Amino acid sequence: MKRHFLSKRESSEFLDIMEKYGIQINIKNLEIEENDVSIIYAEKKPILLKYQEQWLPTAKAMLDRNFPYVIVDDGAANSIKNGAKLYAVGITEVSGNLEIEKTCIIADKDGKILGSGLVKSDPKEIQEKKRGAYILVYERV
Repeated sequence: MKRHFLSKRESSEFLDIMEKYGIQINIKNLEIEENDVSIIYAEKKPILLKYQEQWLPTAKAMLDRNFPYVIVDDGAANSIKNGAKLYAVGITEVSGNLEIEKTCIIADKDGKILGSGLVKSDPKEIQEKKRGAYILVYERV
């Protein structure tokens, strides 16, 4: 399906969702593309995507803002590319404040963005215990 512009009411709803994630934009004309994955665009940049009935920010939307990010080792990077969750053992560095049910950027050791994740475990477990805890990868770049 092709992209189409959202109505003012629909745009307002998505602007509210973005604000919930700390993303404020002054664009009134948002576009939506609905295929296997639904994506909201602002000025041709993907800013939200629908994952399991929830709208979440894309890595591109988070990059210009102070979102936390995690750096992963090579094994985790390869696993992410193949659709796996990100487990704590594969995280080598955390920058920013991870919170349960909040989003983060996932990058490899060279700084290449791999995708976006939704923190599903206690951040202390992710940073300290290094086992069992995980981040759900909902976008792969």
